[in-house]
Amino acid sequence: MSKTYSVQSFPSPIPEKRFARNASLATTSAAFRAARSINYSAAEQGRQLFLKAYDTQSQPPGSATVESDIWAIFRTGTNVKSLVVWVGLAPVATRNSNEPYVAILIDDGTDDETKEVRHSVVNTSVTYTPSEVHWARIEFTTDGILQDDTIYKLQMARYYYSRIHSVSVYEKKKPVADSLVDGVADAAAFEVHAAIYDEDIQSLLEAATTLWQKNGAHLIGWCQESADAPTEVSSSTWTNLIDGNTGGYSATSKGFYLDTQYHNTYGETTVPVQLGVIGSRSSGTGNFSIRLVDASGAVLTETAITEAELSADTGHVVAGTIPAQAAAKVDVQIRSDDNSSNFRVRCVGLWEYE
Repeated sequence: MSKTYSVQSFPSPIPEKRFARNASLATTSAAFRAARSINYSAAEQGRQLFLKAYDTQSQPPGSATVESDIWAIFRTGTNVKSLVVWVGLAPVATRNSNEPYVAILIDDGTDDETKEVRHSVVNTSVTYTPSEVHWARIEFTTDGILQDDTIYKLQMARYYYSRIHSVSVYEKKKPVADSLVDGVADAAAFEVHAAIYDEDIQSLLEAATTLWQKNGAHLIGWCQESADAPTEVSSSTWTNLIDGNTGGYSATSKGFYLDTQYHNTYGETTVPVQLGVIGSRSSGTGNFSIRLVDASGAVLTETAITEAELSADTGHVVAGTIPAQAAAKVDVQIRSDDNSSNFRVRCVGLWEYE
């Protein structure tokens, strides 16, 4: 007599890191598209950080020695390959024995790097034609001092009658090659019919969060008209940064239109930002204040900024929040806290950051 024994079978062990199968939570195609979109932002969406063009051909005038007219303050995002600077150089109206050039400096408060561009064409007339503008393109790369997620001052000095027509500064991103880079996701993890693992979903969420926190919009990039016409304040009355008006905010006061709609996270009504300012105190011993004002009143205020903080290599930067709303006008106002000390403001920057 024979006996038959049934062998009890067990399912194979489920990998601990497996989070769900396709259609249980999300499809691989949806996750793949999310990863590709994240990587497109990380690799292709470099931000415009500063832009300036002079509205008259007589400004700024040439100088026999050196003038530092253009200043900017900004923070780099993630996955940055280089900082690109386009400079339009106008012909010089006169020159001495030295060759005219423009020196462009970036400074992170610890290290600095300078590059030069030259244009020695002479046109004795103050005015010039577009065809006489010489365009130069330079890059500050990560082979130098440039780094991700770092605050920089940019300063442009004109030597020996050189003249600047316009300037554009923007980020250039690295190609996506390594999912370990902040703000980059691994699209190859989501193959058709493959398991969806919690660590890969976490990578998607972390990459998206990093981009939201550190690659937000650069909202304001303002600088003085020229070294010969600096923006100054010595009154304790809040004063419009652009035109020096003390009449307060109005629909017609000079300001900036900011569109921050949908830039907030779910459940929040505001957008985290950083406000940076660089300047100096030319007389007195008092402190300086700056604020953003919209139709509802002050939305971000920083008071009692010392001269040392204001004139530091990367200026003074304060974190705050502004409303998440469709395009609305915001004024930047400044004042001298003691109503007597005189301050010169070189540049102001505002960018989204958390």
